[in-house]
Amino acid sequence: MKHEISGTDLVIIPDDPLAAATVKSLHEQMAQYFTDPGKFQKLVVDLSGVKVVDSLGVNLLVGLYKECRKHGKTYQVTHCSPPIRRLFDLYKLTGYFGVE
Repeated sequence: MKHEISGTDLVIIPDDPLAAATVKSLHEQMAQYFTDPGKFQKLVVDLSGVKVVDSLGVNLLVGLYKECRKHGKTYQVTHCSPPIRRLFDLYKLTGYFGVE
C-alpha cells in the first residue's frame, strides 16, 4: 500500500483487494496513520488499484471513517470502479464516504 501527503491531505492507495485475506494487514498499516493525526486534515482512500471489496473491506473503510470523525478529520473515497460504487450505494455509504 502506498501513501502520500498532498497539502493537508493524506492519500492512501491500497493495491490489494479489500477482502478477508488482506484486511488484517491493511488495518494494521492504516492504523499507523492515526498515531500522529496532526499530519493531515483529510484522509483520502484512492481505490483505483482495488478490484475487490468484500464485507470485511467495507468494515475496514467504515472503521477508517469513524477514526477520522473521532479525530476531527474529513474522509473521502475516490476512484471506485463501477461495481465497488454499486456496493457502496447498496450499503448506503456513498454519502458518508464522499465517494468520487
